[in-house]
Amino acid sequence: MGSGKTTVGRLVAAALAVPLLDSDEVLADRYGATAATIQARAGADALHELESSILLEQLTSDEPTVIGAAASTVEDERVLAALRERAFVAVLTGTPELLASRARSSPHRPLPADPAETVALLTEQLERRGPLMAAAADLVLDVVHPPRDLAGRIVDAWRALGTP
Repeated sequence: MGSGKTTVGRLVAAALAVPLLDSDEVLADRYGATAATIQARAGADALHELESSILLEQLTSDEPTVIGAAASTVEDERVLAALRERAFVAVLTGTPELLASRARSSPHRPLPADPAETVALLTEQLERRGPLMAAAADLVLDVVHPPRDLAGRIVDAWRALGTP
């Protein structure tokens, strides 16, 4: 949350002339609710299962796509296996404080009301998910850099693999 995956994803998708599939947008389109609303209604496990299902569905497609996936998906072994087999993975990361400050600007995120609790939550999530993300990643980028720079690095790394 707060890494800029939608902003950077749009830039990468435009540069590669492929569509962007953003998990937050798909949740809203398919289920008529934000991640925060789904979590409040059905719980975090149900939200994470929906996020994983969305990603797995796209990873089985042969259509080239930039995917802005929810971080929770790396906790699903099925997703990790599919990512390793079928995807180029760029992870956007930052300090919990930076991510929390950015995430709090969006009402669709399932966050605690207290900013200090948000930092604590993101710290815990980064500690738990960080190694999983690193294991799946082809590229890890710190979000202190401007989105255009991050997108350029992702496109350059993708093209270095010999893809158009």
